[in-house]
Amino acid sequence: MNLTFIDPRLAVFCFFGIIITVFDVRETRIPDPLLVLLALSLFLCELIFARENPSVSAGRPAFRLPAAVLTFAAFYLLYRVKGGIGFGDVKYAAVMAYFNGAFAIIPALLAACLGALAVWGAGALFFRWDAQRRIPFAPFLLIGAVAASLLPEGALPL
Repeated sequence: MNLTFIDPRLAVFCFFGIIITVFDVRETRIPDPLLVLLALSLFLCELIFARENPSVSAGRPAFRLPAAVLTFAAFYLLYRVKGGIGFGDVKYAAVMAYFNGAFAIIPALLAACLGALAVWGAGALFFRWDAQRRIPFAPFLLIGAVAASLLPEGALPL
């Protein structure tokens, strides 16, 4: 990772991700306008900065939109069949897939799920949370997406 140039997509994702996380923790919902602004901002960063710095478009941008669509479909299926996640999480995961791309979405989602499981497990152990306890998933999606975006190129065998 080149530290002399900060990826503007990462900065945009973190900026909006923190706002979305705070909103999700306080209100237990993710507002659509924030998700739309995040998606448009990521797309604009791709258009504006990709020519100046090729690392902005690293991660095979042609696979970003299909990754977002497939992630939306998978999360929507979980939302409809299993429950436990809100529709805002479905849309946020799709934007996260667009941010990370097809090849980093699996580690991002794995990190998000493991983080949520660790927090819920600690809550069950120390605060006696029961199985019905709901925790916001947006903070974990943010952490997973940022963690996966910081992986060095070539770290994934895909």
